[in-house]
Amino acid sequence: MSISQTADYALRAILFIAERPADVAVQLRDIATDQKIPPFYLSKVCQSLRRAGILRSVRGKGFYLVRNLRELSVHEVIKAVDGPVVIRDCVDNPQYCVWRPTCPMVPLWTKLQRDLVATLDRTFLQELLDWKVSIRTCPQPECSGQVVRG
Repeated sequence: MSISQTADYALRAILFIAERPADVAVQLRDIATDQKIPPFYLSKVCQSLRRAGILRSVRGKGFYLVRNLRELSVHEVIKAVDGPVVIRDCVDNPQYCVWRPTCPMVPLWTKLQRDLVATLDRTFLQELLDWKVSIRTCPQPECSGQVVRG
């Protein structure tokens, strides 16, 4: 299981928009250039985020962030562009696997699923933005990669 490139692009696009003044639309090409995301692909990602109520678009102007980053979880963003987060199909769909009734891995997959979704649910984009800012202000290797939870 891996987080998709689409989800990564979505998170990057939202953080890029969040760093701009809230009343200024952000052009797709500016996001694409800065984040090195193919523009056509980014357009599809941003439309999914718009349909999910995370972004608002204004024709000819660009995208605005609709949601407060303190209330927008990583899980919501991933679901908006990829659908449900699933470790193994058999966890959410018992009919998927003929071995499920006697499978010794089901408890493990179920626990991993629950723990992953819980972590994604309690990680908000404001935390990622704060982390991004702290990485920029402390470029030493010992600073990056650290997430501190209160």
